[in-house]
Amino acid sequence: MMGLDLLLAQVAGDNVAWANQTSVHPVGLAVLLVLGVLVFALPRAWSLGPLLVLACFVPAGQRIVLLSMDFSFLRLLVIAYWIRILAFQDYKGVRLTALDWCVVAWILVGSLVYMLQWSNMGAVTNRAGYIYESLGVYVTFRCLLRSWKDIERAVQIFAVLSIPVVFFFLFERSTGRNMFSVMGGVPQFTMERQGRMRAQGAFTHPIMAGCFFAIVMVLASGYFMAGKQRMTMIAGSIAAGLIVVACASSTPVLAVLSGGLAMGVAFIRTMLWQIRIGVVVMLFLLHLVMEAPVWHLIARVSAVGGSTGWHRFHLIDRTIANFTEWAVLGTRSTVHWGYGLQDVTNQYILEGVRGGFVGMALFVTVIVLAFRAVGRALASEPDRGGYFWIKWAVGASLFTHCMCFIGVSYFGQTTVAWFLSIALAATVAQLPSTRPRTVQRVAPSTDPQAAGRLPGPPRRPALGPAQRGRLAHRAKGPRRA
Repeated sequence: MMGLDLLLAQVAGDNVAWANQTSVHPVGLAVLLVLGVLVFALPRAWSLGPLLVLACFVPAGQRIVLLSMDFSFLRLLVIAYWIRILAFQDYKGVRLTALDWCVVAWILVGSLVYMLQWSNMGAVTNRAGYIYESLGVYVTFRCLLRSWKDIERAVQIFAVLSIPVVFFFLFERSTGRNMFSVMGGVPQFTMERQGRMRAQGAFTHPIMAGCFFAIVMVLASGYFMAGKQRMTMIAGSIAAGLIVVACASSTPVLAVLSGGLAMGVAFIRTMLWQIRIGVVVMLFLLHLVMEAPVWHLIARVSAVGGSTGWHRFHLIDRTIANFTEWAVLGTRSTVHWGYGLQDVTNQYILEGVRGGFVGMALFVTVIVLAFRAVGRALASEPDRGGYFWIKWAVGASLFTHCMCFIGVSYFGQTTVAWFLSIALAATVAQLPSTRPRTVQRVAPSTDPQAAGRLPGPPRRPALGPAQRGRLAHRAKGPRRA
């Protein structure tokens, strides 16, 4: 029978195969130490490089367990980032927004409900680690992404890292051996489904890897459209696309298609409101005419053979049917909902399972506020000019995450890409736009004595004695008879 700690890890969305196990490889430890030094050595514009390198090349299973607390290498690196932020005062100038406060509320409230649900030290320890890691990564992004240059460098690093990573994925796909398995945290032999190798590299699952690099493609396409680092963005996008193919999973493929669709909508963005209404109306009408509920359409979607679309439909269907069970304090397990439903492959549902309806509502509110922040940022840009495509790509990455959440719940390194997109949304809404300011021109004065004075109201010419007499006569009015 599965132990309580492993059950908590599974419900929490962690990888149960490596939970509560110390796993440190000398190569992984050396990489961590080098990246920790680079956190302090690099200028702010490049300072996020170590975090992204760790996410791409070090398995999440690399961790140290102290007193039943898991310190993954990501959590250890976050400590270095927070020391840097305090030492270099990178927090100065950060203006908190409603989105920032909502992210904090979502993480804290959902974790509190989870702890109340389980009411034991295992749950407290689990959620304490989750709070520290989630807020640590998000705050790091918010403090170090402070200018357009910072954002450009982060996306550039994202794209460049895809190039070496793709060779590991192609090797794994062709040989069936994962080279990162020597560190622990990932299996030695590659997953296979219906004759297709599902490469995962250093990531916790092939789907997680595919979703991660689908976001890379979206952000890189935004900078390509903006005319910045075009060759780098093309190379990074091609490499990221090959990684998605090597993962051989439907969700990442659909994520890429969703991201491409979102980028294409930019050309008809004046019709975006009508498109949203049309989609809602269409889904409502389909729900009325279909024999099955409208979410049964998920069971029919498959970009790669062997997809488990029916499982995802069944999970949504049983979540709705068992609303009263999880709405208040979530639920400890979903195994009794149906066959295979202990695997909660839907981020929205996982938020409800862990944090009840309030936790799910706060999660959706975070998404809404992030889209609103991007919308406000776009309102200050000329049509498809200036920073328009960069801001639009941030919104497209959010949309891509939302589509991924229907078919998977994030864990491992992919959460880094999720918090990056939210932080980018909060940042771009505060950065200056490229729309030129309207300047009122003032005609130069011909009076040589007026040079250097500010323009004021026009001065009246001097009046002669006769003119002053006539004005005084008018002021007295007509004489009485």
